[in-house]
Amino acid sequence: MMTIPFTGNLDAARRIKTCHRIDVTENAGTSAVARVQLKDTNSSGTLYCDIRLNLAEDKHITFDPPLQFPGGMYVQVSAGTVRGSVTGQ
Repeated sequence: MMTIPFTGNLDAARRIKTCHRIDVTENAGTSAVARVQLKDTNSSGTLYCDIRLNLAEDKHITFDPPLQFPGGMYVQVSAGTVRGSVTGQ
């Protein structure tokens, strides 16, 4: 299992096919809502999880059972500024 940090979009398709956990923080300090989407393969892939964060909000999500990404995991920050990490294999 590995943990990969990110501060924007993360193309982990070659590294993660199973996601066990994601930790995300909105860190822009503005009033905008941040949005992180977990997709299969790339930014046009199937959406598996849609996470929304308010100002300075943290979310720590454990997937049980883990999320499976047949083409590999793609983390898309579609709004706001986010930092975080994904744990998977």
